[in-house]
Amino acid sequence: VDGCGNLRIISTTLKVVDAKGPAPICIDGLAVELMPDLTGEGAIAEVYAADFLLQTPIEDCSGDTRDYRMVHLKPWQLDPLSRVGTNSLKLYCKDIDFSGLPLKVAVIAEDSAGNRDYCTSQLVLQDNLEICGYGIISGQIKTGNGQAVEGVTIHVNDSLEVTQTRSDGNYSIGPISWGRDYNLFPQKSGKQLDGVSTLDLLMVSQHLLGKKLLENPYQLIAADVNGSNSVSTLDIIWMRKMILKQIDQFPLEKSWRFIPGDWQFSDNTRPWAIPFPEITEVQDLKEHQMSQDFIAIKVGDVNFSYLNFVEARDD
Repeated sequence: VDGCGNLRIISTTLKVVDAKGPAPICIDGLAVELMPDLTGEGAIAEVYAADFLLQTPIEDCSGDTRDYRMVHLKPWQLDPLSRVGTNSLKLYCKDIDFSGLPLKVAVIAEDSAGNRDYCTSQLVLQDNLEICGYGIISGQIKTGNGQAVEGVTIHVNDSLEVTQTRSDGNYSIGPISWGRDYNLFPQKSGKQLDGVSTLDLLMVSQHLLGKKLLENPYQLIAADVNGSNSVSTLDIIWMRKMILKQIDQFPLEKSWRFIPGDWQFSDNTRPWAIPFPEITEVQDLKEHQMSQDFIAIKVGDVNFSYLNFVEARDD
């Protein structure tokens, strides 16, 4: 309508389309028990996508959604919608996560217009009937002052199995066969200068002068940078060279040492009096071994400052 009252009508056609996927809501999680399987897999469990949904069917502009699919989410799979998924998921002994972490799943809902959306949940796969017949070896690796060490590689029987510690220092190896012997070798790489400072040098000097003795056996082992099974002025010389960056490797060569957590020193002031082990032996595995812990010793880091050093470096 203009100022003179003239009226003009213009018509157009609007097409309303449903371009938004359904909005599935997942439950927090589900525990599923493995049952005997006669097809040769040993044990099996089957879960359906709809089992993880809080409500079905899902109301949608294109009609109630009844097509649900699911995918097992792996750490490197960030987009569930890039995968087709299946109506159900079959799980076997090999799918058990013996570290105790639940399996992550995504449930995808698709309406009749082809729109898709998803929600996530988790699944705890259990073998309470012990059908799978496999064992677990697990533990924690921490420093002499109780700090968890991440990124330690655990080798089993010359790399038959390899795993790494998580941020909480815990590791888990399995499933592995019963009745066998297993040797665990922890290893961690890194620069030998990491965590070594003038404070470490001062502490070793005061110890040798008798002003302030190192009474923690793990500190004494850390101070033995030349691997002589003693602490001497030679260790001070090597530490000074390392701090001044005149060398990049101690005579001992390795950056870390690992001692089984249950090892008892005969004399804390002389930890080398009886040679200490740097591996753990599990003989004739007949039950889960859940406390195979290690104490991690950063060579040269007498004041246990390595983790603070790493945090400051990363920041």
